[in-house]
Amino acid sequence: MSIFRREPESFSGPDRATPSTPPARAAAGGASTTVIASGSRFQGEVGGDTDLVVEGELVGQVRLEATVRVGESGVVQGQIAARTVIVAGAVRGDINGRERVEIQSSGQVEGDVVAPRVVIAEGAFLKGRVEMADDPAEEPAPRTKTASGAAEPPGREGALDAAAKGDGA
Repeated sequence: MSIFRREPESFSGPDRATPSTPPARAAAGGASTTVIASGSRFQGEVGGDTDLVVEGELVGQVRLEATVRVGESGVVQGQIAARTVIVAGAVRGDINGRERVEIQSSGQVEGDVVAPRVVIAEGAFLKGRVEMADDPAEEPAPRTKTASGAAEPPGREGALDAAAKGDGA
């Protein structure tokens, strides 16, 4: 075996992950993934520190210390607060991601999104506000309305009015 050439590994066998297999945490963490399967409906609050994959319907609040993945057939009606949130299905409620929120091209979100890093893929649907905050646990600062009715971010009160008048503030 050469130092610069790697021998191909065999990927056959029953333990090989397939694309339909939900992501699981590494064995080192010892935690597994909770799955709400397609065709099932869950109503209530979900909490804990394991990853969650929603392929069915979930009605209620989600508060996790891990990753929430809403699959293409998944629907969540309620708020989601987690370390990372990935949406390929539908979410009707606000999303708070401590690290990241990703809305994939098939994703549909009706609600506000707050996270330090937000990714919205081409073709995704978002009806709501996006706030890129270092600490999404903090409430977003209220926006003020200008005389023209446009919303301004906090600390910029009057800037849009001045720009509209040509003051260049």
